[in-house]
Amino acid sequence: MAWLMNIPPLMKFLFLGSIALAVLIQPGIAIRVPAPAPAPVSYEFLEACASKLEPCGQKIYEAVFENGKVSDNCCAKLVSTGKECHDGLVKHLIA
Repeated sequence: MAWLMNIPPLMKFLFLGSIALAVLIQPGIAIRVPAPAPAPVSYEFLEACASKLEPCGQKIYEAVFENGKVSDNCCAKLVSTGKECHDGLVKHLIA
């Protein structure tokens, strides 16, 4: 028992910590939590985004889903709407 008193406190801490980690990190003990769902996008926001694409919205839709081509003007309109509008419209279309 006297030899336990001669072990430095840091070594005791590391040893006990490694045992605690081994006990806590066991397969099957962890609780699986599903990933949070993305926040829903409001229809007002989507309508505002779609209105920025007029008159190119239908042409872009057909180009994506019917293998068509988009004019440079319509492509520029799509880019100018921004990433949030693009992502919101895409999520709405494929949902």
